[in-house]
Amino acid sequence: MSLDGWTVDAGSLRLRGWVEPGEGLARVTLRATLLDAPAHPEPAAFIAEDSDSPGVTATALRLSFDIRLRLSREASVIANESAVEFSRLSDDGAVIDRAAFLLKDDRALATDPLLPPAPLRLRVHGSHEAPGFRDTGWRCARDIRAAAERFAPIGSFARVLDWGCGCGRLSRFLSRWIAPDRLLGCDIDREAIDWMRRAYPRQDFRVISPSPPSPYDDASFDLIVGVSIFTHLDERFELLWLDELRRLLRPGGLAIVSVHGPSACPPHLGPALAAGGRVDEPSVGAHFFEPYTGKDYYRTTFVTEHFVRSRWTRGLGIAAYLERALAKHHDLVVLRSPASS
Repeated sequence: MSLDGWTVDAGSLRLRGWVEPGEGLARVTLRATLLDAPAHPEPAAFIAEDSDSPGVTATALRLSFDIRLRLSREASVIANESAVEFSRLSDDGAVIDRAAFLLKDDRALATDPLLPPAPLRLRVHGSHEAPGFRDTGWRCARDIRAAAERFAPIGSFARVLDWGCGCGRLSRFLSRWIAPDRLLGCDIDREAIDWMRRAYPRQDFRVISPSPPSPYDDASFDLIVGVSIFTHLDERFELLWLDELRRLLRPGGLAIVSVHGPSACPPHLGPALAAGGRVDEPSVGAHFFEPYTGKDYYRTTFVTEHFVRSRWTRGLGIAAYLERALAKHHDLVVLRSPASS
């Protein structure tokens, strides 16, 4: 499925794109829902049956769609970086699959006060490219939310830590669902934290050491999120930080962290990963963080689900292991603190 364009006019949001019908399907039914925006549109459905249907072009592989969502308020409330989700439905109304897209105007990035400077983006994203930095943050935030909401609504967590927040690629979008006074962040990168404090003055961002403990009290958080942290630690620091997460979580709290699973492992490390369940090597991005960590700290790490389930308990339960659940690349591990200490 692809969203090729969108416009706002006359109190409606127009969405144009295409969808693959799917093998054996005589028609495609799409339901579009606006996400993360002040306006609440009326539900809209579009049925594509054949090439004679209005606004539909049938080909061997796909059908184009042209949907209008009526908005309950003035069209101007549709802000850049709202999002729309399409649900593809079966004939009986069951959801076959979903796809979400950011309604974005890349031209607006030039004056975006929440876009970090290029050097900070490079450390986190591996590229200076602004649209990719933003879009990856949005996808990761949605995937983290989906993992959390297997257990509780994202807005129900009273105190949340973005552990390793960097320059806010994830926090920017988590703050759509979590109030600023309940969403905290920390990182070893002092320059990134200084920028975050200026960009998000209502939130609490702190510099932490590469080694625990962190500057938070015991049992401080209901939810801790760690994206691209355990993907870059050697085994000694991996275990130290697992112990620290256990200390920081309140009884029954969750930690959702990403790992490189076997699907992300390069071929030259595959045999070692299969044999031992864990392997790491020097990271090409290590030089960005050496001023904070020293040499040989920052790695590129791969683990198997079996290794995580057998070695990561450290007083925490493995509530879920979700393959390729973060941006279809990282695996997600959901750790849960015991209900009582």
